[in-house]
This record gives sequence, C-alpha cells and structure tokens, in this order.
Amino acid sequence: MIEIMLELLVKSSLLLMMPILFAQAKTITSADMRSKIAIVVLCSTVLLALSMVIGPDLTIWHTAPNSVLGELPGYIAGPDSRVLAGGSSLVTDDTILNLGLPAFFVVGISVIAMQLVRCWRTHSSVKNLAEVEDAQLTREFEELRKELYPERKIRLCWQHSSPSTFTWGVREPTIGVPEEIVNWSAEKRRAAFVHELAHVARGDCASLLFARLVAALFWWQPLSWLVLVQLKQDIERASDDWALDYGFQPETYAQYLIEIARRNHVAVGHSVPMAAGNTLSGRIGALITTRQRRTPMSRTTKLATWLTGLVLGSLLGTIQVVAGSQTEDRAYFPVFKVTPVYPRQAQEARIEGHVVVEFDIDAYGTTTNVTVVEQVPETGIFANAAIEAVQAFHYLPKLEAGTAVAVQGIRNRLNFTLLAEDPGAEIDAGEDDSSSLAVMSRSTARIQREFVRSIERAAKDAEQSGDGDRFVELAEISVSVHPKMASYLLLRATQLGTRNPGSLHMLKAMTLFHLGDLERSREMFALIALSDTRNGSIGKDWVAYIDRETERRELIHQELLAPKR
Repeated sequence: MIEIMLELLVKSSLLLMMPILFAQAKTITSADMRSKIAIVVLCSTVLLALSMVIGPDLTIWHTAPNSVLGELPGYIAGPDSRVLAGGSSLVTDDTILNLGLPAFFVVGISVIAMQLVRCWRTHSSVKNLAEVEDAQLTREFEELRKELYPERKIRLCWQHSSPSTFTWGVREPTIGVPEEIVNWSAEKRRAAFVHELAHVARGDCASLLFARLVAALFWWQPLSWLVLVQLKQDIERASDDWALDYGFQPETYAQYLIEIARRNHVAVGHSVPMAAGNTLSGRIGALITTRQRRTPMSRTTKLATWLTGLVLGSLLGTIQVVAGSQTEDRAYFPVFKVTPVYPRQAQEARIEGHVVVEFDIDAYGTTTNVTVVEQVPETGIFANAAIEAVQAFHYLPKLEAGTAVAVQGIRNRLNFTLLAEDPGAEIDAGEDDSSSLAVMSRSTARIQREFVRSIERAAKDAEQSGDGDRFVELAEISVSVHPKMASYLLLRATQLGTRNPGSLHMLKAMTLFHLGDLERSREMFALIALSDTRNGSIGKDWVAYIDRETERRELIHQELLAPKR
C-alpha cells in the first residue's frame, strides 16, 4: 500500500505541476486556457488513480529489484502474525501501515464530507434567497442575459451576506446581488452582470465544485490544493477578460472591483464572488498589463487538450517500474539442500557410491521431475534416498526481466561416503528427519533468509486478495524448511478458506511432524486415513512411518539410559 501511494504521489505530481507551470507563462496563455487546462489535469489525475487500480500494467523499463522472487510482494502483518524462528518476523514496517491506514481513510472521508456539507449548505442558503422584483434591475439583467447567454434561465436574487455579487449553481444557476446595487451606477451594474454571466457561461461553479472534490480526494497531495487556488484565480481573471472583451475599459473596470472589495467581504459558502480581496491585487495587475493574453481557448485546442490529458493520465497509470536490471539474467541458486538419508543396508555392508539426478526447477524454486541418470553401484541402493533428498531441495528461481521462470535439465551429483568410525562409536542407521539441513556457509544462510523474506512478501499478495489457496501453496513450499512459518500460513488459509481442505489437513499434520509433535501429527494422519478417500493411503503411510520413528527414538532413549557394563 505504501509503495502504491508513493507511486501515485510521484505520478500525480507530474500531472499537477503542469497547470502550475502554465500559470507562470501569462504572456502566452490566457486565463481561460489555464483554467481549462487545470480541469483537464484534475480529470487526468482521477483517471490516473483508477488506471493504477483497475488498468493493465505496461512495463517500460527496469530498476534494481525490490523482491527476491520478482512478483512476490510482502505481507501486511495482522493480529494473527507470528514471530518466526531465528529472529525473523512477519511483523515489520507494515505494522505501522496497519495503524496508519485507518487514520488515512478517516481523514480523507472527513475532508470529503466537509466539502459536501459546505456545498449542501451553500445550495440550501442560495435556494432560499428571494428573487429580485425591481423592474429596472430585472430589465437590465434580462437584456444582458439574452445578449450573452440566451439559452439558460438564470435566477436573479437578493443576498444580504456580502456587498459583492456572486454566482452559484450548476443545473439552476443563481446570481446573487446585494440590495445596495440599486445605488450603483448603471455602468457598474452592467459590469457586475457581465462578470457573473461569464461565470455561468463558462461553467465555473461546476469546475470549482469538481476541483474541490478532487482536492479532498487527494488531500494528501499538496499540489492538488495549489491547483485549486490557482483555478480560483484563473476563473476570476477569465471573467474579467470576458468583461474587457465586452467593451469595458480596464481602468474603469478595475475601479469597480476596488470599490466593491473595500467593503467587508464574506463569501457565501462555495459561491463564486465577483471581488474577493485575497485575489484582487493579481487581478488588477492582469487588467492593466498590456502583455496579458486574453484570447479564449478555441474548440480545437480544447479537444486536443482533453485528448492529451486523458491519454497521459491513462498511460501514467498503466506504466510500471519493475525490478530486474540487476537480476535480469540471474541464474538459479540453492536456498537449502537436504542431507540424503544413508540407507541402513548400505551402511551395514560398508557400501559407498554416488547418484547423479536430473530435475527441473519451477518458477517457485521447487524441484520437479526428479530422475536418476547415473548411479554407482547400479543396484539402485542409493536411488530412492537421492530422489527423496532432491525433492526437498529449494532454489531461488532464475529471473528474466524481473520475472521468475522455470529451468529444466538441472543435474546434481550426490555422494554417499561413509565417515571414519571412531572407537566405540556406532554409525547411525540413517533414518534422519527429512527436515535436517545440510551445513550451510554464511552466504547460503543469507540466501535462506532471503527465501524467508520472499515467502513473507508472497503472503502479501494472498492477504490482499484473500486467497486461502495461495497460503496453502506457500505453506507447502515452507513446511520442511520453516515449519513455524508454515504453521502461520496454514492458520491464515484456515481463516480465509480453501477449495482443497484435504491438502490443508495434510500440511497441518506434516507441519506438526516437522515441529516435533509426533503424537498430534499421528492423530491427524490417522484421522486423514479414516476420513479422506483421496489421501487415505498417504495418511496410513505417515502413521506407519511415525510409529517406526517413535519406536526408534524410544529404543535410542532406552539405550542411552541403560547402565553401562
């Protein structure tokens, strides 16, 4: 989640910087153009977020890897997280995310709710305003409306909260005027009406409402608020340009704005007032400058801007930066290897030899299709032990372009060599626990830690999608390597549910076995042998194996406790 938010922050910043940069080029862009570009960019920002969530991924370059297995992301620790052996833990920095994520959404919902409540209050207060019945004032307004914007019916109402005129409404536009407007000169009233009609014709109320909602949605993105402030200034300047284009002199029009702004100004909610003191200085400067461009945006330019913005937002949302440059051609390498069991008959007969096995490594690093291609002696006394050992091997898979791929035709030689027997010592029969690991160097231990972190990252994908079957797969990979981790994965699989309960029960029993709880493991295997028609025979074999193992351990225990002669 943090990575997604950071990616969205960077990509949205690239979009939102454009209207801010255009605002600095007033000699080549008009206020009308800048305001429309801001709206297009805000739409593109929303489209960007949607594309990142539901759009396809388009990989265009590779960076340093952020995952050992490429596409296996990290796990968000929940209340059922368990500490792993060796100091490794599923509770990492994601715990902070779990605490901050609710607060993030609470703040976002609160900001959006505040904007909606304020809009509703503005709508309610404007709806209750009394319409102007002054004949002269109504006649002057209707003459301008029919001249400038004849296709819409616009309400003209009295308002008492501000000495300035204002505009509000999308479907039913309303222009509010103060009662003192009857004392204004006819030219000043005309300028005010032209300014407000320009807001209605340009759809500035809808633009500002949309911009406020986007800023609330992206409340954590400071540039969205800067674009909102810039948009407020540009729509006022665009209406000023409309008034100048109508025929008002810049100096006279500026004087009207100053006279209105001198009075105490209180805006009516989210309405668009004619003269707000916080933006007046910039507007006056834009009115009197001769280098200011005032040409409205043409239809062709509008269409091109919208197409460019939508395409840019979609592309930025689908472009992905993936891991791979340092591991693009990385070969597979072992995470761990199981020490093969030395057959009892071979030890008793003092037979040595070797076995060459060939196998494949799948995209998860598991060995498959294990076959014997050479064995000495050829009687096959070591073949089964070699195959069982290789089947328990695990590798970090080969990566190509940041994606794990399968490798075929791997060969490995396993040597069966008897150790020199110490005086009085007895060679073990060799039925070792299958979870026994070969002695690893420091580099191999580091690789195993990377494997553990890879499983943790893989659990994140399963957690976010609620995929219990994926947890079962990860537990199957981990059961012989890290049974404590497998126990946690199986716990999550049980909580989320799985389509293959038989495999889930088998893995639980195997995990108990590898954790050393032979009694409970035998009980589960016995229950599987009785109730599971598919895995019943496997359960019986495990019960027999555990019985033999228990008997062997008891014999060894008795021998150790027996008095020496």
